[in-house]
Amino acid sequence: MVHQREVKLANGTGIPAIGLGTWQAEPGELTEVIQEAWAAGYHHIDAAHYYQNEREIGTALRKTEVPRDQIWLTSKVWNTDHRPERVGPACEQTLRDLQVDYLDLYLMHWPIAFVPGDDLLPRDNKGEIKVDDVDYKDTWRAMEKLVDEGKARYIGVSNFTVKQLEDLLKVARIKPVVNQVECNVYLPQYELVDYCQKHGIAVTAYRPLAGRVKVGDEKPSSGHKTLREDPVLSKIAQRINRTPAQVAIAWLLKRGIIAIPKSSNPQRLRENLIDFDLTDEDAAEISKIDVRQRDCNPANMWSPSLDYLTKSDEGTK
Repeated sequence: MVHQREVKLANGTGIPAIGLGTWQAEPGELTEVIQEAWAAGYHHIDAAHYYQNEREIGTALRKTEVPRDQIWLTSKVWNTDHRPERVGPACEQTLRDLQVDYLDLYLMHWPIAFVPGDDLLPRDNKGEIKVDDVDYKDTWRAMEKLVDEGKARYIGVSNFTVKQLEDLLKVARIKPVVNQVECNVYLPQYELVDYCQKHGIAVTAYRPLAGRVKVGDEKPSSGHKTLREDPVLSKIAQRINRTPAQVAIAWLLKRGIIAIPKSSNPQRLRENLIDFDLTDEDAAEISKIDVRQRDCNPANMWSPSLDYLTKSDEGTK
């Protein structure tokens, strides 16, 4: 079993630096995946109400007999529950589904509110997302109460830009300990990561292995289609007898970033839980890669009108 390395939060608490991603996990597979992950040495699971599988995660944790104090559980409040009076009940539903008394970390999934209801992606008759007039600062104040009540040890945000963090920090009684964002070799988020770390906010990277490379007419000049085929990563991986995916994760960890890779393959689960460090020279070589792409863009996923959520400079550099 690999010993889990940690990233320190602002107060000195350690969070396992590599977590198990559960987004788009196939129905019925999580029990086996969590058993494999626990056996491999994972002590961190990243969940969310939006993923619609927290009940299965809770059952899997119970069946695997994972001690509560040995697993870090992160979840997220969805956009339809941003109204302050809905935040507490949303967290309580997650606790029931996961079959636990508290969360280690509860995040605001996106800095935007949708009209509340059973539909997680409410749309008008033109297909546009129905946005609710709720300030995320008011949502944050309701999340702070969850810490007071012991339902969440820590709270944080996800998909926040520098400007949004600056806005939130002006009023936050409890400072966010984490900002979870899309971050990888092809979306390094240098400015955002620098800002967070300077202000005591840890960064968690989702999609740490990126997606399928899209350049121009889908024929990248570098000749590869995925990060696993990246020539720079492949060269380094071959030299140190690792995989390109392991090298990509190691690059994030070297920057002090928590990584949340997802896999249901037992071999890759173990490979993702890396036990080595990159040299400064290898990390610098990776930093020169100039492919840039964002996979999780609200304008493409939900509505073109939401492009402002990721239009800032810090989202692309």
